[in-house]
Amino acid sequence: MGTDPTDPASYLRVALETTASGGYELVHRAEPGRDYRLLVSADLAAWSPAGHWRYGEGQWLKYPLAFLTVATDLALFKVEVQAGSSAP
Repeated sequence: MGTDPTDPASYLRVALETTASGGYELVHRAEPGRDYRLLVSADLAAWSPAGHWRYGEGQWLKYPLAFLTVATDLALFKVEVQAGSSAP
């Protein structure tokens, strides 16, 4: 699943998927006991949260990307991960 800093084979795998309505979403598996937040940037210098912190329980987290309206929109993403502090 990823995000175990003591395991070099553990890394976060993020996928871009097309929704049934023709939109996009980023998807990744959430490690239990971790918090996740999607950040977005247009230039790799300034990053803004694209949502709130979400608590991992081993589920798939999906981030709808409603702000991407056409295939040529430029948006760079990263997922911020921290030790779980949020409760569902």
